Amino acid sequence: MQIWLDNSIITNNKYICTLKGGELLSYSESKDKMIKLYECGDENASLQFSLFSYDNGPIKLQMTRSFKKRDNTQGYGKAGRLTLSEMKYLKDHLDDMIMIAKEGVNNE
Repeated sequence: MQIWLDNSIITNNKYICTLKGGELLSYSESKDKMIKLYECGDENASLQFSLFSYDNGPIKLQMTRSFKKRDNTQGYGKAGRLTLSEMKYLKDHLDDMIMIAKEGVNNE
């Protein structure tokens, strides 16, 4: 199933691309810039709070889990539910994240 939402194409609940002026625009990793990374955890598993700007757009917060796989490579997954210590970490750093996001928006 394919639907259109705000000039974006979504197929099977997965974002595909955006229309801009009749042109199809797809995601480009080279336009995705990490502004700052906050990490709560240790070398085996952590919750990452990343501030990103896509194509010099507004700064947005992404939350990701990282973990060490059995073969000692790094794996990533959805943030899921936060523990109390993760919530406290987020609370302690949220004002800083908001300040960075506001500065990024104001610099555009």
